[in-house]
Amino acid sequence: MSTRPSTFFLLGAGFGVDAGALVGPIEAESIYIGKYRFTCAYPLVRDLPRICFPDATPAVPVAEVEKRLGEAVQAGDNGPIDRLCHELAKADYYLAPALVGWPKRPNPYARFFSDFPSSSFATYNYDAFVEFALFRAGRWFPHDGYGVKVAVDLGFTAQPYEMRDSGSLVLHLHGTYLVYSYDHTFGAPDRNGVQWMEIFDTSRFAFDPHSLGNRFYPFQRVMAGLAYRHELPDRIVAPIPDKAAGLKAEFVRGVARKAKDLIADHGQVVAIGYAFAGHDEASYSEILETLNATSRPRAVIVSPEASAIVARLQSRYSKVDWVAVDLGFAAWVEADYFGLPSSV
Repeated sequence: MSTRPSTFFLLGAGFGVDAGALVGPIEAESIYIGKYRFTCAYPLVRDLPRICFPDATPAVPVAEVEKRLGEAVQAGDNGPIDRLCHELAKADYYLAPALVGWPKRPNPYARFFSDFPSSSFATYNYDAFVEFALFRAGRWFPHDGYGVKVAVDLGFTAQPYEMRDSGSLVLHLHGTYLVYSYDHTFGAPDRNGVQWMEIFDTSRFAFDPHSLGNRFYPFQRVMAGLAYRHELPDRIVAPIPDKAAGLKAEFVRGVARKAKDLIADHGQVVAIGYAFAGHDEASYSEILETLNATSRPRAVIVSPEASAIVARLQSRYSKVDWVAVDLGFAAWVEADYFGLPSSV
């Protein structure tokens, strides 16, 4: 099997846009209605009004959805973010196994992860598609695969489970719904039955694959005792206009540091399906500044709007050798990864 050199990938929502169409209608069975078929997809920004505010009348315009999400978060209304994470979990549960778990036929995603066996990934997506693909391939494990130390619970296994160091990393620059932070715990009861709180100097992180059933078997939810936090908005940098507070979260800062280290080592970024939108500059400016500071920086932008993205960015990050590939993910794989070195 021919493989590609180690590469650092930066993924946006456009990375998963082909997944739903490739899988097609999904067959399921309910005790209430019997067999039925449905479709699902990884959501894009245009889908957020329908997902997050399904009952809004009139419908929330796409241009206003981040503002409305910001207002909901400010008011303590977790419903819109919960619905978004539920939609992502649904896509992870049904689409990822069909494409990169137990695929019945060749597809661009299975080929992609197979062709880049020593690569790592930074992503602005909250979903678990990438780590599931790498977990199934034996290249990623949750205790170290997020770029920071994460507590895990193996639960019960009939056979001893070998947990190795991860060969590839998945760095969630906006957080993930599968990892939560906690800054305290409660010890075992003392002789008087009192449980004393222990407050940590820095936050700790725990793996919570519960919403995906056994997709990450034998790993199960880490409860962290009374410190367990189930609020999904606390786990991610919500898609709101002002992301400053979310970007300061310790998990996000930790994975961002690791991402910058890898960029400094590689000197190249291959961005797939990420728009580099102006209002998200706080999310990507340090990434591109780190790249721009390397000796021979190179960025390959894979997106149907790649040329327009490069035109916006190249004057500010002038040292970078920009390559625009105006293709979606599946078409780029079909084009044999145009813009990248050949197989080795």
